[in-house]
Amino acid sequence: MRRYIYCETAPPHAAGAGRPSTVLAFAGYLQQRWREGNHNALGLWQEIKAQGFRGEVDAVQRFVREWRKTSIGKMLCPITSRGLSPRQAAKLLLRPDATGKKWERTYLAKLCKVSPQVGVIQRLGLDFQQMVKERRADLFDDWLKRVEASGIEDLQSWADGLLADEVAVRNALSSEWSNGQVEGQVNRLKTIKRQMYGRAKFDLLRARVLHRA
Repeated sequence: MRRYIYCETAPPHAAGAGRPSTVLAFAGYLQQRWREGNHNALGLWQEIKAQGFRGEVDAVQRFVREWRKTSIGKMLCPITSRGLSPRQAAKLLLRPDATGKKWERTYLAKLCKVSPQVGVIQRLGLDFQQMVKERRADLFDDWLKRVEASGIEDLQSWADGLLADEVAVRNALSSEWSNGQVEGQVNRLKTIKRQMYGRAKFDLLRARVLHRA
């Protein structure tokens, strides 16, 4: 401690040599799988773990980190090693094929190739989206038949939920009227209430609501 106190500058610190990565033994296999298009560190870790790798997924993530910085890696899939979140995947699937960035189209094409069900979900999702935009209630029955024929339980469950409120759904697909204005006013009122919570009484709330109206 005394030696450090009397030093005018911080003493030099010799960096340790460090241990070689345990992933090196599987480097050849990982490079091969990377060239084949598998850029998911979690999936790669599971593959080499089945071959005897005893390390954690973090070691594989660090090992392939530099590969992601290459132009090829950025073009194919510039996302986290754990892949897309459910929200990101849904957004990507409901985007028309001709739109989006190059890596998104490439990633989606590979995803559909690995799992044909993904392609079915995408097609049904886009068709439903278009049906709502164009108010084509006449296509609803055919769409339901295609969902039933797909054999995808989650999609069938969602369709059953639509049928539980079938009258409202068909009206939404055919009528230009909606409760959007009402919901907008409710949201506006809640926003004003939150801004004034604990600071004002009903008379001021009423004045602000009527003034903005």
